[in-house]
Amino acid sequence: MSHCDPDLIALAALGEPLDDADAQHFSGCQECQAELASLRAVVQAGAVRGPLQRPAERVWEGIAAEIEKERNEPERADDVERAPEIAPVVSMPARQPRTRRTVLLAAASIAVGALGAVGVQSLLSDRDRPAAVASAVLEPLPGWQTSGAAVVEDGPRGPVLRVELPTDDDVDGYREVWLISTDLQRLISLGVLTSDSGTFELPPGVDLADFAVVDVSQEPVDGDPAHSGVSIVRGELV
Repeated sequence: MSHCDPDLIALAALGEPLDDADAQHFSGCQECQAELASLRAVVQAGAVRGPLQRPAERVWEGIAAEIEKERNEPERADDVERAPEIAPVVSMPARQPRTRRTVLLAAASIAVGALGAVGVQSLLSDRDRPAAVASAVLEPLPGWQTSGAAVVEDGPRGPVLRVELPTDDDVDGYREVWLISTDLQRLISLGVLTSDSGTFELPPGVDLADFAVVDVSQEPVDGDPAHSGVSIVRGELV
């Protein structure tokens, strides 16, 4: 039986939606569901807990020294021979036989990159942040206590959504951030909120006048990429 591509499982672990065919396969495949649950556990284990501390100046000095050292070292011939070829990104790669090691490495790499972005963003002071394009107050829905805020800002690669939502409520599973159309019929998953705040790139060309509702949901680890129907907070961008 053909299983879902490992890269798609890794992306689903971070909250990316699957197409209809893969979602249908997930609903009936215990093996793929188990892989997804394992990868989501990796993401949750790497979540940033509590406020980040700014590293001492000697840390930055050491990083700068290492970078300068690498720049000055001549490239070795054996390194060039072993350098992998970079595949073009204009098309999806062919499906490859899946292994647990391959999938875990893919999810871990994506999670580390996402957490690195969160860490850098947390080190910025308020005056370093770009001007807000739109904002929303995130009000708790029935059964929840925590409130938060969402701000759309101009990022270096396009607009981003910054969500601030304390982890005071007891969440069974994980929290996922969504943009929802004003008619509440269409959804766009932006990713998993792993700490009190997170920054998410918006899809190119998304119309915030149409997708103006910011929603944070409670999602169980069940292999289903669709919205659970349980929203923690919700607010409209203005």
